[in-house]
Amino acid sequence: LAIESLDRHGRNIYYSFDIIRRLHREGGMRIVTSDGRDSDAPSFKAMLLADSFVADVFLDNLRTHTKRGLDARVAEGFHVGRISFGYRVENRRLVINEPQARVLRRMFELTASGVSTYRIAGCLTAEGMPCSWTQAQVSTRLHRILYRGDVWRDGRIARHEERLRIVPEELWVAVQAAVHARNSAASRPGSNLVSGSPPHRKHLLSGLIGCARCGEPVSVRARRRGHWWYGCPAGTRHPTCENRGQVAGAPLEKAMIDVVLATVLDADAVEHVVAE
Repeated sequence: LAIESLDRHGRNIYYSFDIIRRLHREGGMRIVTSDGRDSDAPSFKAMLLADSFVADVFLDNLRTHTKRGLDARVAEGFHVGRISFGYRVENRRLVINEPQARVLRRMFELTASGVSTYRIAGCLTAEGMPCSWTQAQVSTRLHRILYRGDVWRDGRIARHEERLRIVPEELWVAVQAAVHARNSAASRPGSNLVSGSPPHRKHLLSGLIGCARCGEPVSVRARRRGHWWYGCPAGTRHPTCENRGQVAGAPLEKAMIDVVLATVLDADAVEHVVAE
């Protein structure tokens, strides 16, 4: 395996040594670099450790300096990152895009009046709004705190800018209350806000357990390496809850099933059911 330098192979010490170990275990692959490093040399591991350490420290310093620069730009009122729907950048600062803002206000007003996110998406799409809307897109925007003027940065509200407010505070509060009430109703057994039929859940515990911090129904928020992870939607998709934790789905579901089985098959419980 020919690479330019060892820091191109990996900038994390543990990752670099793990890759070397796997390559040698699988086929005894030899690694050479343009600056003379050779995995067959006795000193290779020492050189790998030194180069990986330097690269690792370089990355840490780069992250620190980059974050410091971005934080300084944000503190000065400049915009960094992607541009949310409803805004545009003018002189490196975020300003309201009024045509898109009108779409957002209509979206919030419909939600406050009791219209479901599914129907709002269909309505906006049918009316030829700027893009084709989905239920998930509508739901996400209903919780985006930038629309009330709060600038989110590094897991917290960095500052409030009233000039960026798109949704009046009274309407924002009404929509959050309506969404919370709807989510609570949807989490009750046998409920379905769209068709009235029993809900169909892909994952066992979706909507059946609640967030310990805010009480919102917990659902699957991520899928990594073939596994699913439960989390609070108010803490992972939009910053209205401080709970950012996620729990692996398979162990959680197994633990819940074990508890249910232990309770149902308890000798005293079985005796009581038989007696009834």
